[in-house]
Amino acid sequence: KQFYVNKEIGTLCWPDGLDIAPETLYHEATGEPLPAWMRPEKTAA
Repeated sequence: KQFYVNKEIGTLCWPDGLDIAPETLYHEATGEPLPAWMRPEKTAA
């Protein structure tokens, strides 16, 4: 559960190369809904 801030690209990084969008982290921490552009598109059956 270690991370660091990559100052060159201005984002959070993990030693194992995991890449999580900041919006996803915010959603998990606050319970706020994801922005509409990040929600999965509904497809017709």
